[in-house]
Amino acid sequence: MRVTPDNMNPGYSQHGYSQRGFTLIELMLVIVIMSVFAGLVVVSISGVEQRKLMQQRDQLINDLNVVRLESADQARVFALITTSATVTEPAGYFFAEYQPPQTDQQTGQAMVTQQKKPLWQPVEAFKTRSLNENAVLQIRSMDNSPQRDGPEGLMDQKSPDLIWFGNGEVKPARLQLIFNNQPIGNPIYINSTGMVSDTEQGS
Repeated sequence: MRVTPDNMNPGYSQHGYSQRGFTLIELMLVIVIMSVFAGLVVVSISGVEQRKLMQQRDQLINDLNVVRLESADQARVFALITTSATVTEPAGYFFAEYQPPQTDQQTGQAMVTQQKKPLWQPVEAFKTRSLNENAVLQIRSMDNSPQRDGPEGLMDQKSPDLIWFGNGEVKPARLQLIFNNQPIGNPIYINSTGMVSDTEQGS
């Protein structure tokens, strides 16, 4: 029998190759499977970031407790100062110590120097902490008491929002770790005695 295009197997071409392609259902099934895998990857990455951010929050609480003890034991004035993200470095925070300006012993007035040092100097004993990319630490003062009298720069409008005064007292504040404009964990509250808590009432 002579084989012609009319009596050939309709599933094969003259060269013996199948001409059957993917159906719409098969293509949609592949797309759904790829979407599921992509979603699982995103969830996994988000879970890792969330755990790392919560670890950084726990580290912050530990640092706050250590600084409170150091300030009270050594009668030193400390402050928590945040840093903004740059092109090469993420945002973070560090602890600084108040350095009163030098005064003339005869006149009692502040000495004028050509290179005036900042009143708040970083404390080498405390590490500078870096946060995740796109994460920031917000500090809001909760001190509603009248303006205190104190040395230059200690309690003026430019002073840090969180200060340990070295006598067991603290400038109350609310801290919140933020990632992509979303809060991470509960706010951290510090009352006037320096106690750290997840609630404003300190319980």
